[in-house]
Amino acid sequence: MLRHMLRHMLRHMLRHMVHHVLHLIVQIGRSSDKTTIKWRSFAGSVLLAPALAVLTPGILSFKAIVAAAAAAAQTAFFLAKAECAIASRV
Repeated sequence: MLRHMLRHMLRHMLRHMVHHVLHLIVQIGRSSDKTTIKWRSFAGSVLLAPALAVLTPGILSFKAIVAAAAAAAQTAFFLAKAECAIASRV
C-alpha cells in the first residue's frame, strides 16, 4: 500500500514538473521572439541613415550631410514618439 502511494505521488510530481518545464520553454521562446523583434527594430533604426548615405550619389562630404540629416530626422521622430507616449499616460 505504501509503495503504491509513493508511486502515485512520484507520478503526480513528475507530471507537475514536466508541465512547468514545458510552460517555461514556451515563455522563453516568446521572450526570445520579442528580443529578436526589438534588435531588428533597433538595427533598422540605427542603420537607416548610413544606408541612405551609401545609396546617395555624390562625393563623400555630401553623403555625410545626407547621413547627418537623416539621423537628425530620425531623432526628431523618435523624440516626438516618446513624448506622445508619455503624454498619453499623464
